[in-house]
Amino acid sequence: MIGLFLLTLLGIPAICLAEDMKSPEFYSFTTYLWVITLAATGGLISYLDKLGRRKITRYKTLRLFQEIVVAMFTGTVVFFICEWAEFSQLITAACVAVAGHMGNRGLLFLETIVQRRLRIVVEEHYDGSKADNQDSR
Repeated sequence: MIGLFLLTLLGIPAICLAEDMKSPEFYSFTTYLWVITLAATGGLISYLDKLGRRKITRYKTLRLFQEIVVAMFTGTVVFFICEWAEFSQLITAACVAVAGHMGNRGLLFLETIVQRRLRIVVEEHYDGSKADNQDSR
């Protein structure tokens, strides 16, 4: 699971660089600032919503900090995906905010997508190599 997490963390920026020569270090500070702010706001709203619905019984600073950090990470990953997919800035901003609100759920959703995609790639690779081996016999 940690390996898949690292693959997702390192793989998405690498895809951006390979596809369109976009790379995380080429985005401006202002761009990262709005991405992180939108995502963090989504995380804060999620935390306040949980407090209001009594999913969290009392205010905990550490829990709030955790929620916001996860929201910022999830929002940043979604930002890179939106950039790779060439979404408009408004759609990207909306996706970043929603991903920030989703937090851990958003990461689990992305993990499921990556697992399915990797499974397809691995199956295609092994199916192709089996066909190659049968042809050589």
